[in-house]
Amino acid sequence: MRIIRLLTPFVALVSVACSSASSPASGDHPGGTSTPPDASPPDDASGLKDVVTPSDGGSVADACPPVPPGSPHSITGNITLTPDSQGVPFGTQNGSIVHVAAADIAGKTLVWATAPGGEQIANLPVPTEAGVVTVGSDLTAHFTTSAMYTNGPWELAVFISVTGGNITKGPQPGDLAAFDLSTPPACQPPVTGVSIRVTIDNADATVDITNSNFIRF
Repeated sequence: MRIIRLLTPFVALVSVACSSASSPASGDHPGGTSTPPDASPPDDASGLKDVVTPSDGGSVADACPPVPPGSPHSITGNITLTPDSQGVPFGTQNGSIVHVAAADIAGKTLVWATAPGGEQIANLPVPTEAGVVTVGSDLTAHFTTSAMYTNGPWELAVFISVTGGNITKGPQPGDLAAFDLSTPPACQPPVTGVSIRVTIDNADATVDITNSNFIRF
């Protein structure tokens, strides 16, 4: 497993998320969302000219035409953790596998946040949007963002505060953080290594997040 740097600091992210924690979300997992002021979606075509170089003599603009923004849509995250006979298995930064007791995960706070494609949450003054939900007794959690995401790539950062520490400091040793290193579609920025890439394409997006997306920090 590739060693990565996780999402720290998370102060701006969690400040936004905590301000919405008192607003219940639909379903069995309470939580909420909060949108910081002036968090306008960026131009989805910006910064992509260095990603793909045409090999047929055409221009970069031809290889990566601007993405029409379309109407804004939402992102739904579905987290499902599956235990085995020893607990809930997760990878670690050194490539080993550890097991966490299901009882240590159920009822804990899950923090999520979004950012423009290719951006790391820790590098932004505030995320595009953020919220918190609670992991259920069945080891699932669900959230849906506001309908504010135009066509193109976006980042979704997620961590579970297993230790119950100060979430404004981001994931602490023993917490769980999600990421995805899958190769992004052509003309998109490289993956961040500390978040999950979500592509909006004229429709709401749903992201299924499982044990394999998390490492124990």
